[in-house]
Amino acid sequence: MKSSILKYTLLLYLIIIQSTATSQNATNNKGSVLQQFEYYDQQTEKIFLHLDRNLYQPGDTILFQAYIRNHQTGIFETKSISLFSLLLDQAHKMIDSARFRIINSTASGWLKIPNTIPFGNYTVIAFSSMQMNYDPEFVFSAPIRIGDPRLEQEKSDLIIRKEPLKLDQIPLTQDDIDLRFLPEGGTLIYDLTQRIAFNAVTSGGKNLQVTGEIINQKGEFIADFSSGRFGPGIIDLTPLYGDTYYATLKGEDFLGMIWPLPVPEKSGIAIRVNKYEKGIIDVLLQGKGVKGKTYSIVLSVSGVPVVSQSFKIDSIYKLRIQTEALPAGTAFITLYDNDLGPVAERLVFINEHKKLNIDISSSSSVVNRGDESELILNITDDTGNNLCSIISISVVDSTSGYYKDLPHTDIESAFLYDRVFLNNLPLRIKLYGLSEIDNDTIDLLLMTYGWRKFNLKPDSEIHPPIMDYDQIIISNPGSLKNGRSEITLTSLERSDIISLPVNINREAILPFDTLNSYVRQVMILPDKKHRNNINPVTIIFPTNQDFIDRVKRLDFEYDFNLPNTNIHLTKKEELLFSLDTIIILDGVTILGKGRRNPTYVNKIEDLYRYAKTKTLTSSDFEGCIYFEDILRRYNPYYINTIEKYVILRPVIASFRKGANPALFVLNDVPIGLGYGSIDRIPASQIASVTILKGSQGYTLYRALGGIIFVNTKTERPLNQDLIPQNDQNKKKNDLMRPVRIFRTEIEYYVPTKEEVAYKPELQGRSTILWKNEILLDGKGPAKIKYPNNINPGTVMVTVNGVSITNNVGSKSFKYFVK
Repeated sequence: MKSSILKYTLLLYLIIIQSTATSQNATNNKGSVLQQFEYYDQQTEKIFLHLDRNLYQPGDTILFQAYIRNHQTGIFETKSISLFSLLLDQAHKMIDSARFRIINSTASGWLKIPNTIPFGNYTVIAFSSMQMNYDPEFVFSAPIRIGDPRLEQEKSDLIIRKEPLKLDQIPLTQDDIDLRFLPEGGTLIYDLTQRIAFNAVTSGGKNLQVTGEIINQKGEFIADFSSGRFGPGIIDLTPLYGDTYYATLKGEDFLGMIWPLPVPEKSGIAIRVNKYEKGIIDVLLQGKGVKGKTYSIVLSVSGVPVVSQSFKIDSIYKLRIQTEALPAGTAFITLYDNDLGPVAERLVFINEHKKLNIDISSSSSVVNRGDESELILNITDDTGNNLCSIISISVVDSTSGYYKDLPHTDIESAFLYDRVFLNNLPLRIKLYGLSEIDNDTIDLLLMTYGWRKFNLKPDSEIHPPIMDYDQIIISNPGSLKNGRSEITLTSLERSDIISLPVNINREAILPFDTLNSYVRQVMILPDKKHRNNINPVTIIFPTNQDFIDRVKRLDFEYDFNLPNTNIHLTKKEELLFSLDTIIILDGVTILGKGRRNPTYVNKIEDLYRYAKTKTLTSSDFEGCIYFEDILRRYNPYYINTIEKYVILRPVIASFRKGANPALFVLNDVPIGLGYGSIDRIPASQIASVTILKGSQGYTLYRALGGIIFVNTKTERPLNQDLIPQNDQNKKKNDLMRPVRIFRTEIEYYVPTKEEVAYKPELQGRSTILWKNEILLDGKGPAKIKYPNNINPGTVMVTVNGVSITNNVGSKSFKYFVK
């Protein structure tokens, strides 16, 4: 994030407000207790991707905005420069992959879906270059659906319920119901009043809503219990010494059925955590039969043991913990005995007030088809003060862009909750979204699903060295006589000249942090001495292949095994999209001298021989530095050098308003109505530019505003990131060819209301609006205006963002098009 981000200090003060006489000798024991345990992860970074939607069709583009923060401090800062993103199918086979440039802890990216691909559930994966040094289970993953889901939704046995089943909805026996009672902290102890969470599920794992009674071994009534909204519930119980307890369910179908509660222990410590006020939590420890024993209590946040306190207890020990210095999120309060064995643990959510308050409103909750909507967005803290923030927003047609049976992903769930807790949650709670659930229910869910395993740390643990994957290695093997003393490169986006010394291993290192943030491709230049160009130059992208293989083998729980349609990839698409290898980057391409057709300058003029075209070739580019300079040679009607679009011919009805921008086609690949991704291509790398002003290009390209065809001397699309591995091996030694380091970002085009009215391809957009990075200056609301679809239905708005104070927030909003 921006340099003005405030940093938190990981220091928490424990304030003892009450203790018994046996609680003397309390000492701060930080640094000695948790050093023996490896229950916390060692990740340094965490990633969240805001996808534009979760339902796509073959041929669509997946747009996303990535947020990267330090996992242990909660600060939006990163040591990584590269973000890797993968699209995997249900067989864990890679469909598309790319590397993107991280700038200010964010990255804008996209993945391409082939035009013909089986319908089904797929997974988007993301991780940073630093994360490749750690456990792959910590990578970000999000499920998406490709294809029309309505056929499968008609199958009742595959429908996922968003509400728990009621007992009268299906016939069940005692063996079909798993009713569990979970004491707060983990252990039920005689004569101590404790909270107990409970949860009922079927043998198939579906939640049940139940009501019943707690009885003792004599059949005497003790307490009533009833499930909460999402299934789990809570009761208070004081087990009497010598008694055992059972649960019964109400209803004639369950007469005679009982479920045992945990058998109470004769001695031990019970833990109870309460929220005292904003930024303060109280911990009550109750002991029985533990007089004279030493214990340590530890609070850890994001896997970091923040502070520990050692003490002795006889009956009651109270602690008040100030959490205001920490970011919002889950924290573990763990109690250890003198032998460092875990005694009790409680997962809590601290500092809820630090979550961003995102206010979304619309100019109207119901709009007419094709009319414009104006969204009003504002970010405030818990006191109502405006905050400077960066947000991303997606507006989606719920019919064609939203699949209700896949979990909702938001920045709050990804950054604020423990990973194991999230994995333990039932699917239907994930479908609802944690950001939409109240604080009391969240606390109950933490008691129910916030369990983890403790693993002893090995006596001699060897941590592998941290590898730098943000660089390329340029090798110049061969005869020393013909070898280079330095490697010279240029960046295609900025034409910067980079000189790298060759070391004794005949290698030069290009660290990515030495490149300008706008650089996406580089090109190796020939040496000034001709004989030094005889030896080949090899480009090596360091990677952790074992990490990638393990990522692709991860078992994602979103595979519902829905039947696939009978669609097969063409040979060309198999070549481009079915590569099951690590992220493949563009290799260098042979630079050949193009031969001019005796009749036409290029194939574009041949194709549109009966239309009015104008072509300039490299010989006409003298004095031009970049592609934008070439555009001016054509004297088009209007060039917008800020938003990077061109209008070739005027519209008589109005001045520029309603005019159609020209479509840009790079090496036969349409890249959109703007030239921002190619404006910095050096003119020396362009073979020809052909302009077609008429509407003849509508048949092939659906272009109403004309087409600008750009052909580079490399004859290879700049945005084509996947190439066959064997092809890359053949070409990696060639000079004067672009080497793609990062995939080039693309900009989402927001049409005007007039364009939606008369362009059929714009009237049913699945993604109605996508803004990957909006800066709110903290002075007030931001307003965004855009046209709606012609089709009626529900429109879903999703906002994720982060403030300059490192707080995060998510918000959803709906309105209707009639």
